[in-house]
Amino acid sequence: MSLSHQEAASALQDIAKTERRSFSAYGYKAAAPHLILWGVVWFGGYIGTYLFPAQSNWVWPALSLIGAAISTLTGMYSKPRGSVKFSWRIFFTWLAALGAIASVLAIFSPFNGMQIGSLFPLMIGWSYAIMGIWMGWRFIVAGLAIVALTLFSFFRLPPEQFLLCMAFLGGVILIGTGLWLRRA
Repeated sequence: MSLSHQEAASALQDIAKTERRSFSAYGYKAAAPHLILWGVVWFGGYIGTYLFPAQSNWVWPALSLIGAAISTLTGMYSKPRGSVKFSWRIFFTWLAALGAIASVLAIFSPFNGMQIGSLFPLMIGWSYAIMGIWMGWRFIVAGLAIVALTLFSFFRLPPEQFLLCMAFLGGVILIGTGLWLRRA
């Protein structure tokens, strides 16, 4: 049995489409626990800042270090057998992102609390949107939801409501997206 040129082209398109879906599904499942974890860190950071504003300079670094350690271990132990356990590319990508944020903070300081509380979510939201271009549309949805929430909260809410909104809705977006990706 021989295939026509059109049938072969159609079969190759179907294979490519299946490959893209498999790549997205794998990426979604791999990212899900990290999104849930960082949703909890996000919630804890904003609630901690709201409840203990004088200690916010300690709350965020402590939660971020704990989150980074758990995220690294999760990534290392959830990889398939035989794959690289630690990705230096991912490590240096996040290090470069943190360097970019530190550079912005150095140049444009002094900031008020709402500006700093908005900068990180905006960078994270746009990072997810960019990841979505490569890994699947669900990351784009999550990223743009974070960006929209942050801009709305910054421009429409007073500082005390800003922190609570960012804690609850930002945490819900990340945790909810993690649960959504697990089902992909």
